[in-house]
Amino acid sequence: MRILKITGILLLSLLSALFILFYVYTSFVDHLDVPNPEKTDFMHPSKLLMKYEVFISGILMRPSYCNFVRDLKLTGNEKILDFGSGAGGEAVHLAKLIRNKNGRLTCLDISPSWLQVVRYRLSGYNNIDFIEGDITEQKLPGNTFDTIVVRLVLHDIPKDRRRPIINNFHAVLKPGGSVYIYEPVTGGHAIDETEMRSHFTGAGFTERYFNRVFSFVMVPPCTMAMAAYDKKPAPCQSNISTAPGSTSP
Repeated sequence: MRILKITGILLLSLLSALFILFYVYTSFVDHLDVPNPEKTDFMHPSKLLMKYEVFISGILMRPSYCNFVRDLKLTGNEKILDFGSGAGGEAVHLAKLIRNKNGRLTCLDISPSWLQVVRYRLSGYNNIDFIEGDITEQKLPGNTFDTIVVRLVLHDIPKDRRRPIINNFHAVLKPGGSVYIYEPVTGGHAIDETEMRSHFTGAGFTERYFNRVFSFVMVPPCTMAMAAYDKKPAPCQSNISTAPGSTSP
């Protein structure tokens, strides 16, 4: 009986500590100028959903986001596009990676509410750009980015919009650049593995790797795809020298 009582006290203390941490860590959301949507979804989030995502990505899942960015093995000198930056889970770690280096991070999100969140979380960094809108309508310069990061975004995009977006990835990526993917491929709310691989190869990408990892932290638990797709390098221009008095073919 005594053990149960002590266990109950410890659990109550832990829950109280988590509640206080949640309140303090996410309190900045209350001061953002975001509309209260009639219907909450990920494009039109309520402040409660925004707080939840900030807390999950910044506290509970912070090691996962940190490891994800670390495993990209970037130097910090790349021009990076964080596509669908959302609450800024990976953007925080990408910004740290390029700090005091020559890299530059662009956070793009179609939702102005999420873009306010990521602006706030990255307010201490200088080499960051923020773009609001659909990537297919932004007319970003071609061959601009070395790296594109797509984490938990593609499965939320309507099926008929996925291929145009992936085509745009290919257009804005530099030759030799890469797109890194982390997406659910099983479960009710996911992107079909065959569909995703077909879209990328059909857009002109080369699949460097495609790994499946079961995740217990997703709701519900499901199989995640960790993949990298490369844009072919520009063809080498060979310099052909000709001997004096000879003519080029």
